[in-house]
Amino acid sequence: MAHEKVIWGIPHSGDRIGDLHVHSKWEKGLVKTDGKTPPWLRVEQALDKVHDFLALLDHDNIGPSIEAHEYAYVHGYNKDIEVLLGCAEISCVEESERGRRRDGHILAYGITDNIPFNLPASEVVRAIHRMRGYAVAAHPLCRYAHGVGEKTFLEIATSEDPEINWDGTEGYNGIVRDWKLPLWLYEFKNPNSKMIKLYDRKKDDSQYRFGILTGGSDDHNGDVGRVLTLIPEGMTVFDAFRERARTAIVFTGGRGDYSWASIKVQKEAGKLLVAARSLTGSLQVLLN
Repeated sequence: MAHEKVIWGIPHSGDRIGDLHVHSKWEKGLVKTDGKTPPWLRVEQALDKVHDFLALLDHDNIGPSIEAHEYAYVHGYNKDIEVLLGCAEISCVEESERGRRRDGHILAYGITDNIPFNLPASEVVRAIHRMRGYAVAAHPLCRYAHGVGEKTFLEIATSEDPEINWDGTEGYNGIVRDWKLPLWLYEFKNPNSKMIKLYDRKKDDSQYRFGILTGGSDDHNGDVGRVLTLIPEGMTVFDAFRERARTAIVFTGGRGDYSWASIKVQKEAGKLLVAARSLTGSLQVLLN
């Protein structure tokens, strides 16, 4: 992995690696996904990079993940790569800290049917678990990418309902990371950094059920594997979720396709810089 950077955790020799958040181009009837690369090619891309597993999570439909899984099986690739079955990025609604209804996204792994979108976040998690799947918070705290907010994230993590908890938390999302921001501003504003800090602060508290920490490229148009999750050798991804296994996250370099997110982040950064310049100008006037 060229230019790799360990984001979180400690990689071990023999760890299995893969991208747990990839989108694809898929169409059936009136249903059309927003990726640009077909499921079969996603499998080929992951194989070319010698990845051990791959998850396609298109919006509100498990069809692409089924197609990718079948492609790997028919061509005998299932011996070389674990293509996860029954995966989708589910749209939900939540009540924000200020009482406003907002949309959010939850990653579902290993479900057997599509889940109606725009259910409350807690009910999406319940539906995933009733299908014996695994629920992961998608780019949490990142509002411009439709991640669940901190209020909802913590409510699910601390719920006493046995059907409502996180099996995983996406701590590092490739579309959220932005190369164009100065490092100091990235660390200050970026939800990835904020989420990892929150996870590290609370992960040993039994009150919080965050599950394992994962990473994924969230790529729609480019290549897979800009952000990789590492799990112990000999484990399937579902084993890792179920057993709360040790994980690590690695960023492998490259720009990827986060231009739409970059624009929004840069607008926020621009507002901060304008405010800073205004404050500097005011101070100069006062000093003079």
